This record gives sequence, structure tokens and C-alpha cells, in this order.
Amino acid sequence: MKKIFLVLFIVNLAVPAFCQQDVNQQRNNEPAKSHEAQFGNCTRKALTDSLFLFEYRYYKPDISSIYALRPILVEISITVVLGTKREDSQNHIPHFFKIMDMMKGYDNYHLICIDRNKQAVPVSVAGLNIVKVPTFIVYRKGIEIGRIVETPKQNLEKDLLAIIVKERN
Repeated sequence: MKKIFLVLFIVNLAVPAFCQQDVNQQRNNEPAKSHEAQFGNCTRKALTDSLFLFEYRYYKPDISSIYALRPILVEISITVVLGTKREDSQNHIPHFFKIMDMMKGYDNYHLICIDRNKQAVPVSVAGLNIVKVPTFIVYRKGIEIGRIVETPKQNLEKDLLAIIVKERN
């Protein structure tokens, strides 16, 4: 009987580790899709047809933050400045898209793709004070109320919520 419990215990430890290894292996073996770097105003479709799609599938947003964000995003607009070839953008932009999809109809965001020199010709980003990408600039009635630069402190949805709630109080 002890042997059976020991075997079950070992199997319970090994199966989750094996499954996680399989998921990581799938992610690492995913064929890299080539995509053209984009500059200026860019569309979500152009980004989701590229490497960005893969990270989208695996992101699990914080549901309580999503529910809290839904009613308060009404007067909010977001400008996202990103670099299509930058790893942080490739990680966080799909998370942003997943969060926006969970907002059920919220689409008041603008995407700007910049190059290594922080240029987005024909769009000017000079007045946006971009230091690192991605940068998520949050506006209420056209006035900046906060930003997330490069990497969120907690995660994107919690940081967006913190910016909006802080500004409201």
C-alpha cells in the first residue's frame, strides 16, 4: 500500500512538471514568423499577424482588475508607442490586446510604431517624451494622467487600474 502511495505521489509531482515543460517547449519551438517592422500609425491587425499573436494565447489577465476597469474606461484613451522588433513590446502588446478584448468593445486606443531612433515618420512622437518602449500613455479628456513605461510594475491591467483610480481620487 505504501508503494502505491509513493508511486502516486511521484506521478503527481512529475506530471505537472512534464506538462509545463511541454508548454515551454512548444513556445520555444514555435516557428518564428517573420514580419516587417512598422513605423508610424500601425494597426492591430498588422501586429497580430506577426510574432505578437503567440504571446496573446498564453496571457491570463487578472479578472478582478478587468472587472474594475470596465466601467471606468469610458472617458479614457490610451496611446501605445512600441517597437515591433523590441522584446518588451513583443511581450506586453499582446497582453494589452487581450485586456482590450476582455473590455468588450473598448477600442479607444492608438498604436504608434517607432524605429530604433524613436522616430515614427510620418507621425511625430517628439511631444510624447518616449524614453523606452512600449510606453502606454493614459489620457482622460485629452490630458495625460499617467503612463506605463517598458515594463508594468505589477501587470498591465493592475497598473492601468492604479493610474485611473489614483487620478480619480
